[in-house]
This record gives sequence, C-alpha cells and structure tokens, in this order.
Amino acid sequence: AKVRGEARIINTMLVNGIPTYKAIIVARPGLTVANFPEDARGKSMQMLDVGSTSGWLVPTHFLRSKGIEPKSFFGRYAEGASAAAAQMATVNGQVDLATGWDTHRNTMIRNGTIQPTSNTVVWESDPLPNECVVVSKSFPQDRAAALGAALAGLSDDEKKLLPWPYTGFVPATHQPYEGREDGPRPRRHPDLVTVERSTLPIRRADGSYAEPPVALLSRESVTRAAVILAVLAFVLASVRIAEVDPAKLVTGLPRLWAWASTAWPPYTGDFDAFLYRALETVAIATVGTAVATVLAFPLSVFIARNVTPSPLLSIPVRAVVNAFRGIDTVVFAILFVAAVGLGPFAGVLGMIVHSLGVIAKLNAEAIETIPPAPLEAATLSGANRTKVVTYAMLPTVLPNLASVSLYVWEANVRTSTILGIVGAGGIGIEIKAAIDLLDFQKLLTLSAIVLVMVTAIDQFSAWLRRRLV
Repeated sequence: AKVRGEARIINTMLVNGIPTYKAIIVARPGLTVANFPEDARGKSMQMLDVGSTSGWLVPTHFLRSKGIEPKSFFGRYAEGASAAAAQMATVNGQVDLATGWDTHRNTMIRNGTIQPTSNTVVWESDPLPNECVVVSKSFPQDRAAALGAALAGLSDDEKKLLPWPYTGFVPATHQPYEGREDGPRPRRHPDLVTVERSTLPIRRADGSYAEPPVALLSRESVTRAAVILAVLAFVLASVRIAEVDPAKLVTGLPRLWAWASTAWPPYTGDFDAFLYRALETVAIATVGTAVATVLAFPLSVFIARNVTPSPLLSIPVRAVVNAFRGIDTVVFAILFVAAVGLGPFAGVLGMIVHSLGVIAKLNAEAIETIPPAPLEAATLSGANRTKVVTYAMLPTVLPNLASVSLYVWEANVRTSTILGIVGAGGIGIEIKAAIDLLDFQKLLTLSAIVLVMVTAIDQFSAWLRRRLV
C-alpha cells in the first residue's frame, strides 16, 4: 500500500495498552532449549502461514541472520499452520517447536485454552508495532490529522466498544514499520497475478476514471477473436452433423399434439403396480449408490494426489476410474442383463460400476483441495498414513464426501427411470411398454409418477446437502 499507493500511517492500535507485540517460538513440555537456536538443531518446527509477520517473516529473518536455513536446520519442518493449531501442536507434544506471537498466546491462556505452563517460550523478537490505521495519498492532510487525533482521544467508554484485547490508538508514522520491509519475502503464490502499474485505472481531476486503451491488433485480442471464431465454427459444424431441421419440428408438432390429446384422462387401473415399479427404481438407485460409496472411498484416497501412497500406481487406477465414469450406466446395465438376466439386479450392478467412477473422481478432487497444514501436522506428530487419513483428512472432507454421494444418488434416481427400457428393472419397463403400444393415457400416469418421485428426491437430497455442507 505504501509503495504502490503511497498510503500513510496515522495510528497504531493498542493491545492491553501497549502499541507493540513480539514474535515468539514456543517449545513443547519437557523440552529444554537453554540457548536458541543452537539447542534447537534437529528438532521439529511448525511455522505459520508463509507471509505471516510473527509466524514466518520475523523468525525466518532472525534465523537467516544467524546463517541458518530453517528447512535444513530443523529435523522436521512444516509451514502453513494456524496460530492456534501451532500452539496446540506443542502443548500436545506433536511438534518440538512452533512459532506465534505473544498476544495470541496470552489470549489462549486468558480463555483457558492453554495454561502458562502448557508450553515454554524459548525465543522472542524485538517489539513489533501492532496493526495500523492508514489513509490514502489523496486523503486531505487536515482530515487525516483530525481522524488520527479523534482515534487517539477515544474516551474510556468508547474504548470499551473495541473487541478485546484492543484498548485504543496512539499517533504513529511509518518509521516503526520499516523493519518489516527488511525481512524475507514470502514465495510468490502460483495463483496470484501481478498487476502492472500501467494496467491500474487512471483517475481524472474531476474524480472520473479514464477508459483503458484497447489495442485491436494486440496478441491478446487476436487470440480471443480466434478462440471465438473456433467455437462458433465448432457449434455450426455440430448443428450440421446433428441434422438440426426446425422445419421438421414445425410440421411434426400438430401430429404430436394429436397423440398427446389422447392422453387424458390418465390411466389409473394398475396404479399400485406403477407405484411398486417407482419404489423399485428408488431401490436400484439407493443400493447402487450406497455400495459405490463404500467401494469408492479407498479408491478416492488412493488416486488423490496429495495423499496417495503410490503416485505411480495411482495412474492406472485413475484411468480405470475414468473408464467407469465415462461409460454410461445404461451400457453397463445392458452388459449385466446379458450376465445375470433381466431384472433390477442388472440395473443395480450397472449403477454400482458407473457410480463408483463418478464418486471416486469427485471425492478425490475434494480430498486434493484440503489445506496441507492439517496433514503435515498429523505427519509431524508421528502418525502413520492410516491415522493421517482417519484423524486429519476424513473430518475435513467428510461433509463434502457425503454431499457428493447424495448428489450422485439424486442423479441415479433420474437415471434409473430409464433402465427398464433395456430390461434392467424399474419404472422404465412400464414406460417402454406404454410407448410401444402408443398407450398415452398410461404414459401420462407414469410420467406424473416419475415427476413427483424425482422432484421429491431432489428436494430431500438438496435439504440434506445444505445441512451437511
């Protein structure tokens, strides 16, 4: 903000009446570190998020000023933990050392989360300035001075409105914060994009913003135009290959309406048999999804790139999972009809295979989004792979995994309505018979049952997923 926007600091916040805090390193109970960092060589260290002032920047700068590279100096080194998780990791003996800051540790002690003797402070930095209040370059000087004076002059009653442990403000300048600029810089995150000064909006004197210049023949514009033309060409080719002919639809609508008009009133003679077929449809989807969920979990763990025990073997397994996902349930159902005969069991088997691929793929993607900190903390504690998956991974992703299974179950109910067309059970058998006989009254009744059934399942599944995620 200072370099790009020339922001100015006008106040620093007080924490328990003090404008500074200290970065600290704490040790687990029973670990003696009389001289830091000398006595910490080979110990396990848990740093906070890369870029955290007290949890990464300051301790890293201190260690490097001593000629120490943290990743090679400590026996086990990890980054990315939250402040509370790092403190608790030392309290529970999961790591030897962890970074943090004194006011946060004092807050945990005040709240009863830890005791003063739960871990030991083995190093603390020089005082660091607390959070600051800044104003922009264009903010009038007299108003900045008035705002700074107002914040510094809060009454005791007004200070009580601040969240604990903040107790007020004091006037400040940039000078106390200059030390932070000398420390190490965090790694550039691959997902972050650097904004060049030339791309920033230009503000006119009247407060309006100038429109950015557009270069019609720039490489970016030409590439965008080429992509648009390629997409349009592909869509037009698809329309031709698919033999789309709106004229045929117009001439066929009267014939369709004549057939549809014969559907009223709906047929209710075999309503109980229709309801049983609908229940059979839900049963196929339920059994197929449940079995696929159980079988998919170990597969999803095996193919998830961040937790797989064998990256090499996970490649062929991932290919098999993609094959199961890529081939539709109806195709598998036809194959199993040939194997086990007509009936809902063939539908269940076909749905298990396809759903196995879908659930394993979606579960693996959910597992791969887990932040690395919980997994690293569990690994640092000495937990084996089974315990890492059970106690660190599973609690984090379980709501998402359950949501995936519910979504697949919801989709399988819709899919299972047509399995009967290939002889794999469900209400599709009755729908095929009605279509073959042009019995539109029966078809209307069956369509209404399917609509009510699918709508109810969709609403119930959506309600469950909202409560889980």
